[in-house]
Amino acid sequence: MSRLLLFLLFAAVSFSGCAQQPLYAWGPFENVISRILQGGYNVNGEILRMEQFGREAAMRGQKLPPGYHAQLGLLYAEAGNEDRMEVEYMQEKDLYPPSGTFMDFLLSNREAGYGK
Repeated sequence: MSRLLLFLLFAAVSFSGCAQQPLYAWGPFENVISRILQGGYNVNGEILRMEQFGREAAMRGQKLPPGYHAQLGLLYAEAGNEDRMEVEYMQEKDLYPPSGTFMDFLLSNREAGYGK
């Protein structure tokens, strides 16, 4: 009986580590990308969804996934708000350094229409 109890205890402890929290809070990010690719979206509505979720994730102490701020920056560019676009690109660059080269490219080429 003690071996069975020991096995059950070991199994319970082993499997308790399987239910980990996700590394990132994805929220509406994937749905926003899907709507953009399908072509039927309202840029201001998508900005509001992403901004609201970003605030909620921050209040819960959750991290937003790589690309979240870059996508938000693209939406701001499409809405004509280049100041917020730049803020989001810089935040993406700060949070995820591997994206820095691409964010710098978008920022340096915005006069040519990139990122708009």
